[in-house]
Amino acid sequence: MLKKIINVSIILFTFVLASCNAGPNGETLTPEENPALDPAPSATVEVEVNNEETEAPDQQELTEDTTELPYDVVYDEQFEIWDPCTEVLSNEMLEQIGAASFTGSDEEIAQQIYNWQEENMAYVGDPGLQMDVSYQGRWNMFLPGIFPASELLVEHVNEDGKVYGICSDYTIIFCAIANSYGLETRNNTFTNYKFSDANSWVDPETTRGLAQEEYDALNEKLINHGVALTYDQIDRVAREGYVHQRPEVKIDGEWVSFDGAGIAPTGDYLNEENYEVLPFDADYNNVMLYAPPAMENGKLNLENLAELLSHSPQLDYEGITDDAGNEHRAAKFNDLCRGLGLVPYFEDPYRVLEFLNIETDNPEDVLEDAPEIMQGYEEGTGKLFYALADFLIFENDIEAAEYVYLYNAITHSDLTVEEFSEYMQ
Repeated sequence: MLKKIINVSIILFTFVLASCNAGPNGETLTPEENPALDPAPSATVEVEVNNEETEAPDQQELTEDTTELPYDVVYDEQFEIWDPCTEVLSNEMLEQIGAASFTGSDEEIAQQIYNWQEENMAYVGDPGLQMDVSYQGRWNMFLPGIFPASELLVEHVNEDGKVYGICSDYTIIFCAIANSYGLETRNNTFTNYKFSDANSWVDPETTRGLAQEEYDALNEKLINHGVALTYDQIDRVAREGYVHQRPEVKIDGEWVSFDGAGIAPTGDYLNEENYEVLPFDADYNNVMLYAPPAMENGKLNLENLAELLSHSPQLDYEGITDDAGNEHRAAKFNDLCRGLGLVPYFEDPYRVLEFLNIETDNPEDVLEDAPEIMQGYEEGTGKLFYALADFLIFENDIEAAEYVYLYNAITHSDLTVEEFSEYMQ
């Protein structure tokens, strides 16, 4: 089997991407106008857990049946997720923000909330001007309820005393105020395309993950809720959202939009078919969030990676189609460590070095005898030999059962202990 004869040192880069970053007239922004990508190195962070109990904001009761969950609950959930668009603000909060005296019909109250947002909120079309503007929308995607409107209203205030935000901020704040007046609200999402779809200069492969600065900000909220999640765990669930959301109120049996964000309702934004009321937990994934981190102190933990991949290969991840025709395989080592895709099969074992970003003038010295080993294995077992998996796993003293478990978990193979033992003889 392939020998692991060099130490692999990989620096992972992750990126932040804000959604709803169209210009005030609905046009998309150029890279110079909208520097949404923020690279930062990966890290493993030790978290001290604050066990102080915290109460979730008041919420409307959900009427929909949630008995069939859209995700597998494998790990104990440290945070009880909830829909932030169901929050009901306290009378004290309404007084504080100057939204406690709206009167009239449902439509009139909704219009007054819309007017309040025009006067008291500031739309930020360029995240380069306010780097934390995307936080609420992103965090509530993968951990719904972690950043409610009641906190947004006091934490995201600019020098002019206005609450700044993008479309998702306008939406949850509108809904929270409207809920407080007993209006029936919902969050409607423009699902026709995501930010990278609308901006050709954005590489979709860079829209996952988050910068260390963003993790540090989120971690303050996690600690307050007694939640211990490392950078690696959060990094693998953070991703881009859709380009737009809008709040709607049910008036006389019809859903009416009160979109106060800075996108003019023109073109595709007027097409109702492009909107969908998504479940608030549509992007929540228990396994991806809580599974043990695959990277620890900059080193790959194969046991943790195997556990992650055995539960949750991500079919929403495009990845690559490998040489065996397997779809959604990891396109790069970073994606593998995030649990986005299984190990790819390469007919050329030397592609292992490319996958791991290992540069060498003499690849034969790194993977000596690799072609012969690969050929012998496949002829002897009748199965594909995943050179990359073997390179990561194999040690001379590894137990057969351990090797086979790790190998199958990260490749989705059906190698048996007997086959492995017989081949090794």
